[in-house]
Amino acid sequence: MVPKEFAPENLPAVSSFYPRPHLLVPVRFAPKAFARGALTFLLLWPFGVGAADVMGFRAQSASESLNSAVADPGVMRTQEKRSRTSAQKKIDSQLLYALYRKRGEARTKGVPSGELAVKFDDKGRVIVNIRARVTTTVLAKIKSAGGRIISSSARYNDIRAHLPLEKLEGLAALKDVFAIMPLEEATTNSLQQ
Repeated sequence: MVPKEFAPENLPAVSSFYPRPHLLVPVRFAPKAFARGALTFLLLWPFGVGAADVMGFRAQSASESLNSAVADPGVMRTQEKRSRTSAQKKIDSQLLYALYRKRGEARTKGVPSGELAVKFDDKGRVIVNIRARVTTTVLAKIKSAGGRIISSSARYNDIRAHLPLEKLEGLAALKDVFAIMPLEEATTNSLQQ
């Protein structure tokens, strides 16, 4: 026997069990079905299955996803950012975009056109600020990658160096490296008379 408050005519048209409005799903089914769906969702959620998938909504196919991404570079950039490895997440987007252009992956990764805020030296190496514990391992990795250290400060966890663009991911994979960014020049504001 179903309690009166769970009778189909007394159920709301849209569930409010999940706070994100874009994930609200229509519910008009018995409590046992809801419990099965909720249990399935909780078991599959760590593997990337969403509530809409569990409740029977068709997921977007890979070809539909690719077609929508090709049409919108912003979607491609978002997908690219979500698919980054842990090492790539430590590297500034401007540096990654320069790397994608060098590899010929700019179009498929949704890299915006225009100039990037990346400076290169005369040998084609990128000039970077590295936020890292200044250890012999990190300094040796920079040198073995063909880089040149401009300055380092253990006190401020800061290294400035010239590095080949394609070696950034290997350096970022070190646990002592926190972030790699393009070199930013110091600027001053002055009053012109």
